[in-house]
Amino acid sequence: MYRLVPVLGLLVILAVLFAFSGARRNILWKTVISGILLQFLFAILVLRTSPGLWFFGGARDFVVALLDYSKVGSAFVFGGLMEQDRVGFSFATMVLPSVIVIGALMGILYHLGVLQALVRG
Repeated sequence: MYRLVPVLGLLVILAVLFAFSGARRNILWKTVISGILLQFLFAILVLRTSPGLWFFGGARDFVVALLDYSKVGSAFVFGGLMEQDRVGFSFATMVLPSVIVIGALMGILYHLGVLQALVRG
């Protein structure tokens, strides 16, 4: 029974989107269904196959290492402020540097054309 809840949620989201659509006749159902099927195939690849688990485990390790580098850089810049428990300091010394590092990385990847190739793929 609990396995049907995500399917029901997907159907409810599609029904709400259909109900609020201003151009229901222009909906390309083939595109919608193929997108949903691609999501299911991607989920099976990620959750059920060892190459998928290996690839996304490696991607997770890369992101964790990148965020750890961001933390080390924040400790270098902010020093003792990193140890404060106040919300403003925590946000300024932990969250913002991570956002800046990820934003800079995305800017570099965009400049090199990597993001465009990924989107085309």
